[in-house]
Parts: sequence; structure tokens; C-alpha cells
Amino acid sequence: MVDRLTADLVLSVVPPRSGDALERQQETIRRLVPHLREGFARIGACTAPEIALLMGQFAHETAGFAFLEELGSGQAYEGRRDLGNDQPGDGARFKGRGILLLTGRANYRAFAQAMGRPDIMEHPGRVAADPDLAVAAGIRYVADRRILDSCGAEGCDVVLATRRINGGLNGLESRRRLMQGFLDGLGEGAPG
Repeated sequence: MVDRLTADLVLSVVPPRSGDALERQQETIRRLVPHLREGFARIGACTAPEIALLMGQFAHETAGFAFLEELGSGQAYEGRRDLGNDQPGDGARFKGRGILLLTGRANYRAFAQAMGRPDIMEHPGRVAADPDLAVAAGIRYVADRRILDSCGAEGCDVVLATRRINGGLNGLESRRRLMQGFLDGLGEGAPG
């Protein structure tokens, strides 16, 4: 099933940007898709509902794969001890990046250690710039938070997955629409 995930499919589902932003969005999607396919295979996301659920979440979090780095300054995360931001400037330095917006010194540290890439701590922007890292950060989060546990014989529970990813239900309808678009594109029709 993962072989059905193509850049053309993603481009047909996500809302297109305009002007130069459209070209960047298209290029980003083309760069990410091979890494997404590898990542899905690594965590065993092999059914259309699983792939559609994750793609809907990733597409929502990145505004249709237009942004792999949070648009805000990161100032809102300054001093957030729950994120491990205990040094001046950590909020901006470790703001959200990647397909699920990895955020906070502690989360970057855990990711850098898991990847065997201590350079990430010195250059956190690489999580947005390198498609392999952008995807790996999101795939690791999905695996660690057991997001695919929201999928079963009846399909996938987008509400449960959204709570585990977002901490709430922000953008739930967008996530549902995107998931349905990916289900349709993968040839699976109505969600479970």
C-alpha cells in the first residue's frame, strides 16, 4: 500500500499554496515522499487507513507540507521547563520543526540521541532543512506515542490520534478532510 503514496497523490490532496510558495510546497513534497514511504515501512504503517491517518496529521501540522518550521518566533516556549527549555534563547532555538513540529530542548535532545546525531543540538534547524530528519522526527514521535494504536479493524480514530499528536483537538475537521482525501487517493473510500 505504501507504494501508492506518491508526490502526485499528496499534491492532489493538500491545499495548494500560491505563487512562489506553490513551487516550494511542490518541491518539499517531492523531497519528503521517499522518506515518508521508508518511515511508514519502518513503523509498520502499511494499511490505507494508517497511512491516510498519518498523512492527514502531517499535512495539517505543516499546512500542506508548506512549512517544516513553525512560523512563530518560538518565544512562547521560552522558559518552558516542561519542554526542557532551561537556557536563555531555547524557545526560539528549539521551536517546532519537522513534519510534526518537534519542539523543546528535551525533545530535540532525545531525538538527537536516538538518531546518533549530536550535531542536531548545535544546529536544530537541520530538522526542518533535511527531509530525512524532518520525517524521522515525526515518525519517531508516532512510534513513541503509539499513534497507530488508534487504528484497528474498524479503521482509525482520528480524534484519538489528534489528541495524542496535538494535545487537544485543534484543526480536527481539517485533519478529517485530509485523512479522507488520502483514503480516497489510496483507493480505500470511506474511513472506518
